[in-house]
Amino acid sequence: ATLAPDGSTITLTPGKEFNILKVSNNAIVPTSQYMIEGYYSDEACTTKAVPSQAGSYYIKVVPKSSSSTVKGYIIIPLEVSTNDSLVISTIQSQYWTGSTVTPALSVHPSTDVSKTLTANTDYAAAYSSNIGPGAATATVTGKSIYDGKTATATFSILKSIENCTITADNTAYTGERTTPTVVVTDGNTQLTQGTDYVVASIENNVKVNKKGKVTVEGIGYYYGTGTAKFSVVKVYTSSSSSSSSSSKTTSSSSSKSTSSTASTSSSSTAAADTATTTTTNTVSGTENISPTNGNGYVSTGTQVPVDSGDTDFENSTATVNGTTDNYVVKITKSSAADAEFRQALENEYGNIDAYRYYAMDISLYDETGTTKIDDPQGVSVTLTVPLPDETALYGGNNQAAAVGSSGNLEDLSTRFTTIDGKACATFTATHFSTYGFYVDTNNLSANGSLDSTPKTGDPISPKWFLSLGLAALSMFLFLKRDPISAPAVQRVKAAR
Repeated sequence: ATLAPDGSTITLTPGKEFNILKVSNNAIVPTSQYMIEGYYSDEACTTKAVPSQAGSYYIKVVPKSSSSTVKGYIIIPLEVSTNDSLVISTIQSQYWTGSTVTPALSVHPSTDVSKTLTANTDYAAAYSSNIGPGAATATVTGKSIYDGKTATATFSILKSIENCTITADNTAYTGERTTPTVVVTDGNTQLTQGTDYVVASIENNVKVNKKGKVTVEGIGYYYGTGTAKFSVVKVYTSSSSSSSSSSKTTSSSSSKSTSSTASTSSSSTAAADTATTTTTNTVSGTENISPTNGNGYVSTGTQVPVDSGDTDFENSTATVNGTTDNYVVKITKSSAADAEFRQALENEYGNIDAYRYYAMDISLYDETGTTKIDDPQGVSVTLTVPLPDETALYGGNNQAAAVGSSGNLEDLSTRFTTIDGKACATFTATHFSTYGFYVDTNNLSANGSLDSTPKTGDPISPKWFLSLGLAALSMFLFLKRDPISAPAVQRVKAAR
């Protein structure tokens, strides 16, 4: 064994002499002067112990005889090392915190796993790759009698998939179920499908503009589920736009040709889509718009997809004017838009307790639907949208409006139509911000109320069915009345 502080190696047998011993004054004392008096487990040398096992001991060295030239005794620490290796018990999976993860360790000597060693006394611990998610490593280095011994163990750091960014691309309408491209990123790292997550389900992925939802489930070092929304959009090709433009050019050659073309177009439209009824009631002026095939009204610009999100505006159509670039128009509903539109109404009319309104945000995005175009110069969008449920019953009494830059209410020229049995409105958005519909229920006009001829897509009032029925009955009775007999003419025979 090695004795401190001198570093000499001796035979640990009580009563035997040292070969060489260096004392505090660096003098070399003859071996005949000292002997080992005994071994102790405490530094005060009060409890004797046999150093047969690994541990810390103390050796008491005393003069060999009373004739020795030195007096007193020396206490020398003795560390008896072990041949045991260190063992780290299995470390349970840990959860991601965004900071380093340092779980408590359970370390044992290899020959006695029931004995738990003490951190910073029997060993020192260090960790690596321990922020995660992923595999982390714990390393222990022995101290004291375990000096020179090391052991390592790995453990997992798991992260909830909800703490990652999940996106799903919009899909093109095909009439069948569509599958969006899903991307999951953890910070700057893109996760791998099949290794880090799986797509568990896809919902609402058939209808145009029906808000879809994709659910992903974490695997590997990720757990839990997360969702992303997407839209199924109708994709329009440039050829249809060119055809529309060509048709307009031809029709503009003469008023007679225009009239003939419009008549033919209307007939073709009715034959192609009998489910679409287009009736108009123009409010506050008329936009330069004309009917199109089953989609309400469009202008002469480029028809683009509409992402209606969770709003009431499913199956809306949009035409971008002033550019030939491809865009996506997004209509969203938010508490901020609602508050802004309400404030504009109050600024304009004061008390609006009798008003019904529906607010929305109209935004322009690039063709991928991911990058917002904040201030497109010279670009406007003509929209045909279903009237929202909150105001649809009031038909032509609806007024479309935008919120101006100063918070003022800007009434829009609006045309109302009925498409596939739904009341719709067409207006042009010249800037991209908060818009809405509103109705003053204390000031309903005959031309737009439920009790009038349904010019705006309002439900037909029962009194009109009654009126039509009475008119038909009157006509029937008139046609069925008894014929009036002509008076008989008596012939008189002439005398001969």
